[in-house]
Amino acid sequence: MANLTKFGVPLGNTVTPVIMPKLAYRFRVTFVNLGGSGENSIKLSNQLMSVSKPNLSYDPIQVDVYNSKIFMVGKHTWETVTVTFRDDISNESVIALNKQIQLQLDHDAQSAPTSGAQYKFQTVIETLDGTNGDSFDSDSNVLESWKMSGCFISSINYGEMDYANNAIQQVSTTIQYDNASHEAGTLDGNDINTLTGHSLPVLQSNSSATS
Repeated sequence: MANLTKFGVPLGNTVTPVIMPKLAYRFRVTFVNLGGSGENSIKLSNQLMSVSKPNLSYDPIQVDVYNSKIFMVGKHTWETVTVTFRDDISNESVIALNKQIQLQLDHDAQSAPTSGAQYKFQTVIETLDGTNGDSFDSDSNVLESWKMSGCFISSINYGEMDYANNAIQQVSTTIQYDNASHEAGTLDGNDINTLTGHSLPVLQSNSSATS
């Protein structure tokens, strides 16, 4: 019988065992108030094929000094997330997505909403451990979660038709959002807000502070 502790990285006098990795196909995505209805979330979650995780980038601020230059953290940007759905024969995916598109702009009447609160929704991406919880809302099998707020569909691609292609039809969307938070579970069962998206605590003023 193999000793699994021998397959880790030797650190000093011990070998740290390899921890089970998260698998890319064990996940679920839910939407809150997409298209103005909770029913749309279940329909789209069942037909969802793939999703990209949030990515974050910062604009560097260049500060020119005597013989060189230094950099500070500037404004940040949450990169868009791509979500792909199966285009089912009951048209549930397309209808649910079109309801959201219609909220963002009434294309027939050419009428726009007066505020973002009228069309923005929330998106939750959860990595699962492969087991089944007691209910759809159960979080007992959630390893980590990304929660994105202020979401709207910035682009939608309804796919194409091709006689030579026997693949299923897909609808691809790009979601823009205002902010994201990340919560990860630990092996001891504790949840840690590793990236809350909330404001940092105010630091004590110090006249000798440097950049």
